[in-house]
Amino acid sequence: MIRWLDRATGAAGAAGALCFAALLLVMLFEVASRYLLGRPTIWSTETAALLNGAGFLLAAGLALRQGAHVGIDVLAARLPQRLRDGVLALFLLAVFLPLLLWVLEAAAARAWSAFLTGEVDDVSPWRRPIWPKHAALAAGLFCFAVSVLAEGVRAGARAVRRHG
Repeated sequence: MIRWLDRATGAAGAAGALCFAALLLVMLFEVASRYLLGRPTIWSTETAALLNGAGFLLAAGLALRQGAHVGIDVLAARLPQRLRDGVLALFLLAVFLPLLLWVLEAAAARAWSAFLTGEVDDVSPWRRPIWPKHAALAAGLFCFAVSVLAEGVRAGARAVRRHG
């Protein structure tokens, strides 16, 4: 199971990298359009924000797996490794994962509601449908939740293995 979750996390990280590559292309297009052609786009800022948010969330699980998130180890560094793994597993599986799933459910419900009603962004002159933004948020949260599950199970297995 962990291997499958890790593969899903790697695929989400690759999708996040593609979002950042697309973000770069969108920004380059906007700069060229604005300064070379004198015709700025109405869609580039919102598209860039969507790609940045989606890329960030899609890559978050990979960063978790690689230990790249910022952590405060003042107390944890003083604990025995087995207890540290147990606390990490408990936090990830009993606190953080349920919170993440709660936010995921809200994001998915918001995306579905916006899709059904055809809601558009009233702030922007583009007036684009907003459901893709919420769907991207929900997809990123789902991928992050998969990674949190994998890391929680992995930390729990390390804690039990060191115990037995």
